[in-house]
Amino acid sequence: MSAASTVSIPLLSTRGLCVRLKGAEIISEATWELFAGDRLMIRGASGSGKSVMLRSITGLLPRAQGEIHFRNRDIRLIPATDYRARVVYVAQTPARFPGTVRDNLEIVRSLEATKKWCVPWEQVEHWMHTLHVAHLLDEPADQLSGGEAQRMGLVRALQLDPTVLLLDEPTSALDPALAHQVETVLLQWSTQSERAWVWITHNPAAMERLGTRVLQLENKRCIG
Repeated sequence: MSAASTVSIPLLSTRGLCVRLKGAEIISEATWELFAGDRLMIRGASGSGKSVMLRSITGLLPRAQGEIHFRNRDIRLIPATDYRARVVYVAQTPARFPGTVRDNLEIVRSLEATKKWCVPWEQVEHWMHTLHVAHLLDEPADQLSGGEAQRMGLVRALQLDPTVLLLDEPTSALDPALAHQVETVLLQWSTQSERAWVWITHNPAAMERLGTRVLQLENKRCIG
């Protein structure tokens, strides 16, 4: 039985979403729903607009038209800081703020708008150990490798205890063993109540292994 058949209200949905960049239409009429328990995998050719769609959903890029709803509420009616703490975008190349890795985690925990959502620091340390980056806590964030930065960015997102994760190829810079560790952490996270993800990947095996549904981006439209 699918999650959609047991839950009537989607956690996240788009209706007729259209995104344009520099006058060019990148996404056209994207309509889909994400329910609790969904692990939606997004596939499509490079340049098809996968990342653009996720960045638009999280509010980092403006949409030309269409609607985005979180728990059936138009996100324009939700304070942006609250929405972005519940629906969290994890970029393929995460931003690195000045200072150490610890500083990069603590900045989220110290902000008045986001600290109320954060899990205990002990949980953060557990994730850092599990993903083999705990030893980097006091190292400069700008000296991390691509894979180390990806894992830091993931923990920075997870510490907000989000409802939905928008994952943009979160294991692209990792070897198979480390990618497996990330997948394990995310699968454990997804089993909690009222959780779902949208995960961009080019890896068919990962789609089969991790997803409950697959959405294809083709010719600016969503199929599936």
